[in-house]
Amino acid sequence: MASARSGHQTETSKARCLTEFSVVLLSVGALAFAGLLWLAILWVL
Repeated sequence: MASARSGHQTETSKARCLTEFSVVLLSVGALAFAGLLWLAILWVL
């Protein structure tokens, strides 16, 4: 019972880690996209 509970806890923490990782990845991607867009605008102007 205790081992099952700890296993569930690790699964939850793993899911939380995955969520945080995806959020960080999305924010970094958005920042990179914004930077590239800004560079393209400056290049065109």
